[in-house]
Amino acid sequence: MSTLICGTCGAPLSAQKARPLAPGKGAKTPATAVPASRSKISHQPAPVKPAYKPKKSKPRKKRKSMFQKVLSEAFDVIEDIFD
Repeated sequence: MSTLICGTCGAPLSAQKARPLAPGKGAKTPATAVPASRSKISHQPAPVKPAYKPKKSKPRKKRKSMFQKVLSEAFDVIEDIFD
C-alpha cells in the first residue's frame, strides 16, 4: 500500500496540516471537452521515405610510402644494434 506524499517536500499528506486555499488555487476541474481543430488534420498522403539508408563508408587508410617503409626499417635496424 502506498501513501500520498507532498510533491514539494516529500512529507506524507496525512501528517500535513490542513490549510485553507487562497482563491484561484487548488485543483481545477476540466472544462467542457474542446474538439481538436479540424484545420490541422491533413488528408495528404505521407511523404515516401527511401527503402534503405545508405551506410557511410569508412575513410580508407593511407598506405605507407616507399620512403616511410625504408626509414622505418632503418630505424628498426639501428634499434636492434643498441639492444
